[in-house]
Amino acid sequence: MEQTTSAGLEDARRRGSVIGFAVMSTVRGASRYLRGDLTGALGDLEGGLERVPLMVLVRPFAHGWMALAHIDRGEFEQAHALVSTPDEEADAHFTYNWSLFARGRLALAEGDPERALVDLLECGRRQLGVPAPNPGVLGWRSEAALAAHRLGRTEQARSLAEEELELARAFGSARALGVSLRAAGLVAEDGERLTILEEAVAALEQSAAQLELARALVDLGAAQHATGQHTVARETLRTGLDIAHHAGADGLATTARTALVAAGARPRRPAVRGTDALTPSERRVAELAERGLTNREIAQALFVSTKTVEFHLRNAYFKLRISSRSELGGALRGGGPVSTETGAADAPAARQARP
Repeated sequence: MEQTTSAGLEDARRRGSVIGFAVMSTVRGASRYLRGDLTGALGDLEGGLERVPLMVLVRPFAHGWMALAHIDRGEFEQAHALVSTPDEEADAHFTYNWSLFARGRLALAEGDPERALVDLLECGRRQLGVPAPNPGVLGWRSEAALAAHRLGRTEQARSLAEEELELARAFGSARALGVSLRAAGLVAEDGERLTILEEAVAALEQSAAQLELARALVDLGAAQHATGQHTVARETLRTGLDIAHHAGADGLATTARTALVAAGARPRRPAVRGTDALTPSERRVAELAERGLTNREIAQALFVSTKTVEFHLRNAYFKLRISSRSELGGALRGGGPVSTETGAADAPAARQARP
């Protein structure tokens, strides 16, 4: 999907179509989120907030995905700003279901499972009316199952989880299956939890959904620790922490780090330089610059000023420890900076960020 939407973005830029740019940015942002690239997702999804007529349909979809990314990054205030205020205009459209889903997950993350369950069941009611029961489209049942489980409604939780798991098996997507198995494992009886979570990890390892894999690994590691498998739990949790960190999921990384400490390990500190430190806007500008676009062309492509492009590019150079456009490719793809000395890259960066 990313390849298709990237081609659509290029076409919209060539034609100067604000609507085309906004729609394709939103769809590619959702695709990047599903792959576990939160920084790239947020950078793209910002393009779905354009105030043009057609975007009344796309905006709640973009808001939902952006809120989900902010939740995973531990940025609850930003998520609230996107989905907490009722939007009567957007409520009329099925795309509002993604905002409801994100609002439910936000409530769950903030420790309010009752409010979460209300939003998630309403999301499900609306989604069934589309109709779109496929959990690969919107897995509301698994999140609702987790909310019901926290409320002590075990029968409801397991019923929701089992229904989604059955649908996911019929659909055949590794991501949907893994997500459903994770929920089923978390609400299962103690004797079954470990086995089901292991199945969830195995399924997600066959998909490109790195963030969901990290979630399942952290849950599996916690379950392993609870059953006395301390050594293997630490390895599982370290892997989950590493994936969460590289995905930009600071909220999940914090959970993994806490679980690691409880398991007797000393987790590493997160990086303050490199691609993981780039903001969504810096990442988006850097990617376009790496492809050979000038600052003026980037500004036109993103519908921003050249001053804004220069600002983001200068910050990107600093964080990547590079001094020219020619080094962007290696730095963005993990090739690393040309120098590990801070001063070697910082001084030229301000000059080289200009056209």
